[in-house]
Amino acid sequence: MATAITNTVDWKLIWAQRGFRYFFFAMFVSLFGSGMNFAGVSWYILAVTHSTVKVSWQVVVMTIPGLFVPFLGGVLIDRLDRRYLGVLLDLMRGFFVLATAYIAWRGHLQLWHLYAMTLITGTGSA
Repeated sequence: MATAITNTVDWKLIWAQRGFRYFFFAMFVSLFGSGMNFAGVSWYILAVTHSTVKVSWQVVVMTIPGLFVPFLGGVLIDRLDRRYLGVLLDLMRGFFVLATAYIAWRGHLQLWHLYAMTLITGTGSA
């Protein structure tokens, strides 16, 4: 019987790379922020409308881009620089989250603003 060769990962060597630390920290902040945004928007919708159906619509709006965008996204990722595209998508998502926060700060926030922001951030995440 043949034995499988397994390679062990030297985590000290990986963490010694400055680029990896920057990438890891940036991805952690981005994913943490996305999760907090989703949780906060869900909580806000529930608190304002008292409707679990409207919260469910937010989940649907967040999921739909994941069903359709990867087909186009695969082509774009093959043609464009992945790092540039990742930074561009994160900046786009951040801009729309900040724009929605500004609308809320001005007191004009409506439910469709949250759905639109969720659709755009879902598209950027897909």
